[in-house]
Amino acid sequence: MYSIVKFNMKITPLLLSTFGVVSAISASELQLDPMIVSASTENSSASFTLVPTTPASSSLTLADLLVSEGLGTKVMKDINEENIVFRGLSQDSTLFLIDDIPMYKTVNGSVNTQLIGLSSLSSVAINRGETTTLHGAAPMGGVITLTPRKPTQPFETEIKTMADPMSRSAGIYMGTLQDKTYITFSGDTLNSSGYELSNHFQPTLIEDGGKRLNSDTKRSLADLKIGRVLDNGGEASIRLFRGTISMGIPPYVYQDSTTPFLNYERVTDAMNSGLYLSYDAPQINGWQWKGRVYGDKHTDTLLSYTDNTYTTLLFPASIYEDYRYGGLILGDYQFNDMTQLGIRALMEKNIHNHHDGSNPVRTFEAQTASLSTTLSTQLLSNVQGTLALGYERLTPTKTYQWTNPTDPTKNELRSPISAPTWQVTTRYDLDPKTTLNFSVGSKVKIPSLSQFFPFMPWDNINTSLKPERSLAWDMAYERRFQKSLLRIGGFYYDISDKIAYDTVTSTNYNIDKVTIRGIELTSNSEINPSNRMIFHYTYTDAQDNVGNLLDNTPPHRASLTYQWDPYRNWNIDTLINYSSMSTFHDGQASAQHLNPFMTADMKLSYSQGTATMMVGVRNITDSDYQTSWGYPQAGRTSYIALNWSYDGK
Repeated sequence: MYSIVKFNMKITPLLLSTFGVVSAISASELQLDPMIVSASTENSSASFTLVPTTPASSSLTLADLLVSEGLGTKVMKDINEENIVFRGLSQDSTLFLIDDIPMYKTVNGSVNTQLIGLSSLSSVAINRGETTTLHGAAPMGGVITLTPRKPTQPFETEIKTMADPMSRSAGIYMGTLQDKTYITFSGDTLNSSGYELSNHFQPTLIEDGGKRLNSDTKRSLADLKIGRVLDNGGEASIRLFRGTISMGIPPYVYQDSTTPFLNYERVTDAMNSGLYLSYDAPQINGWQWKGRVYGDKHTDTLLSYTDNTYTTLLFPASIYEDYRYGGLILGDYQFNDMTQLGIRALMEKNIHNHHDGSNPVRTFEAQTASLSTTLSTQLLSNVQGTLALGYERLTPTKTYQWTNPTDPTKNELRSPISAPTWQVTTRYDLDPKTTLNFSVGSKVKIPSLSQFFPFMPWDNINTSLKPERSLAWDMAYERRFQKSLLRIGGFYYDISDKIAYDTVTSTNYNIDKVTIRGIELTSNSEINPSNRMIFHYTYTDAQDNVGNLLDNTPPHRASLTYQWDPYRNWNIDTLINYSSMSTFHDGQASAQHLNPFMTADMKLSYSQGTATMMVGVRNITDSDYQTSWGYPQAGRTSYIALNWSYDGK
């Protein structure tokens, strides 16, 4: 949730980005990595559904799940943040949904994925933008749809634990269904003292015995949901969530210098609590209506010290206290078996408050309104088409930075930002086993609060910052064989006004043009009943208008997953990830290179009844690598885990 620039910590505040809901295009089954136990998806053949509750899953966070799913997803792990990147587009461009509700975005403009508890989820659907039709303004970075667990028995539960040399974690899920009333509770905890680096890493002066300094983390999540199926066939529910995180933020590590940034930030309190009300009406005269009302409170405390003894503050404490209130209505109308209409309306208010010991409270308030419609129809017996139109308007309603008579622009109210979008998709079934998908449409990313109106007094503002807009094209060919699948897709983004950050002047600005294009290949083969192999490759060419490569976008990424079941109840899973060289611009605006790397993970699991025990090793080769410049990743790490479940049967 933070990024370090020179000697200051910059918390990147936010406005809302875009909202959307994935429409059902087809019910195409796509089996993915059995190590994670992927399942079929009802969204489209371009969406991939992961099941984090499978006993064979050793994932602790959403980012862990995405790295292990074998689809070439890039996850940057730098300052204890897990930044998910699809096709060169960062996490603040990605839409996260749970129960149809957009997840809360912190002041930096993106969802804090560490506040997502996997114990509470039944599935995670990933759509990076291919053949996707959305309600609302289409997000550039794809959509991640989280589905909460729902009990089917009078009592069911699952317990999981994991330990490695430097961390301990646990998760619990309990659910009950009595008559038409259900209750679920889940909790996730993590206590980590950091992690050790590779033995090949050349330590700098701030490294302590090969351990990444100031990278400890404590996390605690709790999720409670109560619902009832009504006598008329509708359903009503209430969900309560509270998550807290405290952690240290490691400073940059320069492997070519002995003078790193000597500041030591610590997030002593990051908390999000939310209340979410849902009502699904019964289908009446072809209409199916849903209503959602929600609210969140988020607090964040950042302390910055001059040394690792944490005794002398470099800056006064920064405390964020933010609120979000909103509601949305979803409606679907079934004209006939071939044609369906969807509508969506959303209203939301965000209030961001920044407390700083040297200044009064700085406040920014904004309202978001979104309206959209989707029409899907069967054009021919083997051709399906969908048209989506959306409009979103973000209106700042209050701005107060600090009293500065010499610079009244600090308190100027930003003019409203509008974001109209459209999208057309088609699906053509060449035969029962072969499908072509095509999509073209506009996508939008509205600037975050920090991008056009930073809180920090030493930063420069740009109230004329424009939203990013893109014309996006996607094509895919999919062929299913008796025991395998082959999918080849291509994508092209023509982005105008790409938002970039100048670390020398501390100003956000727009790049006139950026193009992102690439090819994705997925092959899933069952060699025999005991052996399965999945291969994924992505080529991404991302350049600005003068031909410079975009940061943190390696041209080549590949992953290979191999599962072997040597004996009954035994499984051996191997995952290999490869990334080619990429670039990063430091505070002097000079290009740094991230070296190419390859990592290998292996896991042995044994299942007996509803219990599964796992032992595994991550980064078997003890590779010294970085996913984000300046932040070396963990070396070879072994772990042990135990999952146990009871479904009441």
